[in-house]
Amino acid sequence: MHRYVYILTHPGIPSIIHDSALRILSADADVYVASIDEKIVVKIGPRLDIGKLVPPAFEIATSGKDYSMWEKNE
Repeated sequence: MHRYVYILTHPGIPSIIHDSALRILSADADVYVASIDEKIVVKIGPRLDIGKLVPPAFEIATSGKDYSMWEKNE
């Protein structure tokens, strides 16, 4: 599932959103957090505490074992 979270949200080939701005917020052994176009935040990894990496204007869109995804609440 983690691979799909990455492939479906990150620019590149294959991907759904290929012309996107990617900003990696954290890349450690137990967590990866990235912001895509400042509209989506993705967390992959077992760490639960990611501090303030997700801005307050975002709400959880989906989550599962070791992944979460937030979308900007507009």
